[in-house]
Order: sequence, then C-alpha cells, then structure tokens
Amino acid sequence: MTKKLFISLFVSCVLILLSIGIVLLSAFGVPTKVQSYEDMKNAQFGFPISFIKQDLIKSGITGYEGGFPDRFEMQTDFLDNDITMDFSMMNFIFSTVIVFGMVLLLYILLRKFGSKLWYG
Repeated sequence: MTKKLFISLFVSCVLILLSIGIVLLSAFGVPTKVQSYEDMKNAQFGFPISFIKQDLIKSGITGYEGGFPDRFEMQTDFLDNDITMDFSMMNFIFSTVIVFGMVLLLYILLRKFGSKLWYG
C-alpha cells in the first residue's frame, strides 16, 4: 500500500509541475493579439485565464507604426526599460487548476485506453 501511495503522490506532483509550466509558458511564450493602441496599454497574457496585464508602450514598444490587429509578446527587457505589469495570483491559480484538470483527465484516459491505442 505504501508503494502505491508514493507513486500516486509522485505522479500528482509531476502533473502539478507540468500544469504550472504550461500556464507559465502560455504567458511568456505565446503572443497576444492586440487590436489597437488602447489595447497595447492593457495587453493581457496567460491561458486559459489571463493573469498578467502589461502596458506594452511603457514597457518598451515605442514608435510602432504597423497595422492592427497584430500579435505581441510580453516585454521582458528589464535592463533597458521600466517594465510595468500587473500579476493576478488568483487568476494564475485558477488557470493552473483548469490546466491540471485537463492534464489529469488526459493522464487517466491514457492509463485506461493507452494500451489499446498502441497495441491494438
């Protein structure tokens, strides 16, 4: 019984860390769609619920003359610019719980039907 409990705890920890990684990657690695200069002042990052808001103009995108809509990544040049962003811990936790639920469901489905998928 102790070995099963240890394996369950280990799998749970791995799935939680994977969920946190996916949520952080969604904010720092995936560009967000901006429709206007007003949206540039309040760009939102994160998936499935946005948990970081950033003023892209104050954070280093100056003189943008391209058309809209356009996609921008979060500005993280902390050495040259004063980065302004708001972080919502509650939205981050909700996003992590949602992604954890999806990852857990995928894990359960693969455990139940995975051998049938690979071996016929």
